[in-house]
Formats: sequence, C-alpha cells, structure tokens
Amino acid sequence: MNGFISDLILWIEKNLDNNINIDSVAKKSGYSKWHLQRLFSRHNGISLASYIRKRKLSEAALLLKMTKMPIIDIAERYDFSSQQAFTRAFASQFNFSPSRYRSSLYWSFHGFYASSKCSGYLPSIKEVEFQPPSNTSSGCNHIYLNLLIDNELCYFGQWGRVSNEIHKELSKKKTVWIAEVVEPSELYGFVEIQSFIYKTENVFSADFKISDNHSCNSYLQFDFICNYNELHKKRHDVYTKFLSKEKKTRGLGRDFIKITSIEGECTSNQLLSGSYFIPVVRS
Repeated sequence: MNGFISDLILWIEKNLDNNINIDSVAKKSGYSKWHLQRLFSRHNGISLASYIRKRKLSEAALLLKMTKMPIIDIAERYDFSSQQAFTRAFASQFNFSPSRYRSSLYWSFHGFYASSKCSGYLPSIKEVEFQPPSNTSSGCNHIYLNLLIDNELCYFGQWGRVSNEIHKELSKKKTVWIAEVVEPSELYGFVEIQSFIYKTENVFSADFKISDNHSCNSYLQFDFICNYNELHKKRHDVYTKFLSKEKKTRGLGRDFIKITSIEGECTSNQLLSGSYFIPVVRS
C-alpha cells in the first residue's frame, strides 16, 4: 500500500497546476473518496484536501520568489477562483500577502509545505559561520538564463563556460569558490543565474567554524560528490525540505559553492566534489 500512496503522490505533484482536486485523485486511484482519504491520512498524517492545498500554495510561493509571473497568473495556475481568494489562502498559510512575500529581502520558509514524494535522502547538513568576501574581490562573472520547469531549475547549455573557468582555476590552486544567485528574469518562465568565480583562493576572512563573532554570517553547509544537475537538485531539496522542516529563513547574499575537484568532459555530467553554502538568518 505504501507503494500505491507513493505513486499517487507523484501523480498529484505532477498535476498540482492541472485543476486537481479530491474527485480527480479518487478517479485516478480507483478508490472511493472516503476510502482514499482514509488511506492518505493514515500514510501522511494529513488529509488529502489539506495536502493538495498546502502544496499548491507552496509551489506558488516558489514562483513568487523565483519569477516575475503576475500574481493573478499564479492564482489561476493553481486553480484559485480569484486573486483575492488566492491572497487570503496564501496569507493564512504564510502570514504574508503574496506581494509582501515576493518583495521581502529575506525568504522565510515558515509555512512552506514540502512535497512528500521520495527524491533521495537529504545530505548531511550543518550550520557554520564565516565572513563572506567583499564585493571588490576579483573574479569572472557568468550570467545566463535557464528555464523553470515544474518549479525546478533545468540547467542546459551554459554549463560549459562555467566548467571551463573552473578547470582553469583548479589548474592554479586547490580550491575554487563560486558565488551564485538565482533571480527572476524578465522572460516569462525563466530565471537569471549569476555565477561569480573567484580568481583568488583565500577569499574568506575566517575558517568554517562556529564562532561567537556576530559580524559573521550564518550558512547551512552540505558536502557533495555529484554532477552539476544533481547538485542543484540537492540544493532544491535542502531549500524546500530542510529549510521548511527547520522553519529557517534564507538570509541576504549569494549561495557559495566550494569546488575541490572536477572530473570528466565539460558537460553537465562532470563529477564535482566540494561543499555548498546557503545563507540563513541565525537561529
């Protein structure tokens, strides 16, 4: 039965923007609405209707932060009868109106409800503190667009430029640091990615150790050995699952990527080793 519910959750996740409701899920499952809701609640600890609603609003939250899609379009995408109805439901779950949530400099994951689908285990995560480099540090900035599909980034094409730069820097030093930020693009359904590759190795003013220095910024760190696409899937899971579970708020500034090795051809399948850092508001 666990397999049946897991498959059903996958189907629900793929159809959140497809006018999905209890009736359509029951029809897909072949069970009566009463029996299906009983099974779903027993397995997930939440009613089917609540799961669908919370997941729709959480996916809407991602679109608010990652795109410039009009709020009315987001409301219609997730089957709300009006922008006002969407605003009321969103504020009830997140304690922010959609417009205020979008404009906030910080990204609160309080109220975010992560998908119950299985997408692998979360990496081991720890909170560290260090002072990020100044904006005057020398380096090479790469700016490119990528498509947002199913509210996850799909990386293509532009990785070669970044990969070549990493290879070049690793030939000169043991570690390459990248500062990365994802911002809304003017193009509908796209996001802008900025990857700044530092030219110097010792760009940080402190080791990665917990300290009492309040001038330092707090980051979540996870280590990785994977290709570029897998790295950003891990990043997506840490953002949507760990930050929401721990009720964290993303802080100001860029994510940082520490690359210690890169193997293979200059494609998205190259094997990368290193650590990823996400700024968070100190607990």
